[in-house]
Amino acid sequence: MVKDNDSINKSVIDKNVVQIMMDAGIISLTGIDEVGEAWKSLFPGITSNSIIGIKVNCINASLSSHPKVAFAAVEGLKRMI
Repeated sequence: MVKDNDSINKSVIDKNVVQIMMDAGIISLTGIDEVGEAWKSLFPGITSNSIIGIKVNCINASLSSHPKVAFAAVEGLKRMI
């Protein structure tokens, strides 16, 4: 779990802080220090022609996924070599 009190300021989510949190979480989860390589380790056999779908939770309004979190995941995935 990654937490940062600076990720939200007056109910506005700071996308830059969320990106840092996402990167730190993936690095911690995989034990790989380079974000792109860490993401790649979660998708063995992935190629540049592969398609990744991202499912966000929007059923429960109090626990819904925020677009900035999905965008942070996409930015991490884009860093795969």
